[in-house]
Amino acid sequence: MKVLKMLGIDEKDLRLLNNLYKEQLAAISINGKLSNWAHINRGVPQGCVLSPDLFSLYAEKIMRKIVLTENI
Repeated sequence: MKVLKMLGIDEKDLRLLNNLYKEQLAAISINGKLSNWAHINRGVPQGCVLSPDLFSLYAEKIMRKIVLTENI
């Protein structure tokens, strides 16, 4: 969320994304047996359709930092 805010993403969109991903739980199924549920504290769930876009925005932050560093 910090990166999205730094990139100037609108507050309403930040709230939407934050609400989408907060308090998420996940479990793993191995041979049909389900593990205990665990909180996801970072990242996005596997298969999330927003994952490529969020990755691109994060990469944008890295590229901006490189450009700023090279111009010094």
